[in-house]
Amino acid sequence: MNAGAATEVVERRRSNVEAAIGGGVLGATLGAAVGGSRGDAVHALVGATLGTAVGASIEVITERDGIPGRPKPEWHRIGMATWFAAAIGGLADLALGPITPALFTVPLGLVIGLVGTVGLLSFRRNRPLLGLAVGLVVGAAATPLTDDVSLALLGAIVALGFRLIGRWWFGGRDMVELLGERLEREHVPFVAPYSSPAARIGTDWPARTAAELGWAHTHNPRGVGLVTSLEELRGPRFDPDQVAPTVRHFYEHTSDYSLTITPVWNRRAQLLYWLFKQLIASRIGQANLPFTQTEAQRGVVSAIDTLTVPADPPHDLRVWTRSYAANGDALYVGVYTTYLYQQSGFVSVGFPLPKGNFTATLRAENGPGGALFLQTRRDELGHAGHYLSAVESDGRLTVLKVPALDEEIHVFEEAGSLKTEHRFLVWGQVFLSLNYTMALKSPAAAGEAVGPTARRRA
Repeated sequence: MNAGAATEVVERRRSNVEAAIGGGVLGATLGAAVGGSRGDAVHALVGATLGTAVGASIEVITERDGIPGRPKPEWHRIGMATWFAAAIGGLADLALGPITPALFTVPLGLVIGLVGTVGLLSFRRNRPLLGLAVGLVVGAAATPLTDDVSLALLGAIVALGFRLIGRWWFGGRDMVELLGERLEREHVPFVAPYSSPAARIGTDWPARTAAELGWAHTHNPRGVGLVTSLEELRGPRFDPDQVAPTVRHFYEHTSDYSLTITPVWNRRAQLLYWLFKQLIASRIGQANLPFTQTEAQRGVVSAIDTLTVPADPPHDLRVWTRSYAANGDALYVGVYTTYLYQQSGFVSVGFPLPKGNFTATLRAENGPGGALFLQTRRDELGHAGHYLSAVESDGRLTVLKVPALDEEIHVFEEAGSLKTEHRFLVWGQVFLSLNYTMALKSPAAAGEAVGPTARRRA
C-alpha cells in the first residue's frame, strides 16, 4: 500500500470514529428525551442506550457510503427530522408533568408542523401552511383518543407526515438546497468558482484578478466572443450547424456588437428587487440590473476581457462586463466557461461575489429558425441550474443549489435584427425579462475569436 492510499485509509477510519461518536451522542440525547417522556428514569436509560446504538450505526453507514462533503441521503434527513420532532414532544411531556397532555396535542402539533419540520426555513411557498395543516389534523385526531397521549409519538407522526406529504406535493422544489460542504472543484463541474476577496466587484474585476494571480489580461480585444466556437457545445442535443450565421457570429465575436436593453419587470417582484438593488447590488457592483426603462435608455457599455490562465495547456477565461454609459457602474460581471457532460454542452456563467460566487449553468439547445436556446428548466442530467457558493480559504466550495430559480436565453433573428429574450423565473413564474437588440458596431466588424475559451470536461 502506497503512502497516499494509507493516508486515505487513516482519514476514512478517523471519519468513521467521529461519525460514530457524534451519532451516538445525538442518539443518546434524543433517545433519552423520547424514552423519558413519561418521567420514568428506566425508560429514559433504555431510550438513551438504544439511541446511542442506532445513532452511531446510522452515522457510520451513511458516512461510509456517502460522497465526501455531500449531504446525507434523503431517508436519513427524513428520519432525523422525525427523531427531533419526537424529542420535542418528549420534552413537552416532561415539562407538562401531571397536566393532561391531551389538552396540548393541537398546540404542539401546530408548533412542530411549523418549526419542528423546518417549514419556515425551507423558503418554499405554501410549505409553512402544509406544516400547520398536518400539525392541526394530527393534533386534533389525537385529542379525543385518550387522556394520556404520548406527545413524543405525536411529534414523530407530524414530522414524518409532513416530510412524506411535502416530498410528494412539492417534488423537491425547495427554494434552496445544500449540495455539499468543502467540496473540491472537480466535484462540482457545473460551478464556475470565481470570486472576489474585495467587497466590491465592479468592471475592474478582470484587471484586479489578473494582477492578484499573475495572469495575462487583455481588455476587450476586437472580435473576441463569449465562446471561441459553438463547436464546443456540439452533442446529440445541440447541432451548431443549425444555428443561424448571425446568431453564431454574435456568440463567437461578441465584442464587435453594441447592445440596447429593455427590462420588463413583474410588478410584484419589482419592489423586492429595488430594495436588493439599493442595499446590495449597487454597492457591490454586481447584479445591478436596470430598474426602469428610463435607466436602461441611458445606455449600456459592453466589453469582453480575456484572462489567460497559465494551466497546461493555457486557456482563456472570457469575462463579459456590462456597465451604465452614464456613470460606469457595473450591471454585472460574468465569467463564461463551457463544458461537456455525457455529450451535452453546458454554458456556466460565474458571477463573482465577495468571497463567493453565483453560477448559472445552462444547457445548449437548437431553437426554431436557427435560434440558439440556453435554459435551466429541462435537464435530466442534473447539471443545469443556479448555484450559490462560498469559497473557502483553501479553494474548496460550500455549494447551495437554488432549484426554485430558472432562466431561459433565446437568441434569434427577427425582421433583419438580432435579438435576445432573457427570462428569469421563480417557481415557473416570470419575474423579469431582459430584451436585447444587438447590432454590429461597424459593417466591417468581423473579427476573429481570440484564444481557446475556458473549457472543462466532466
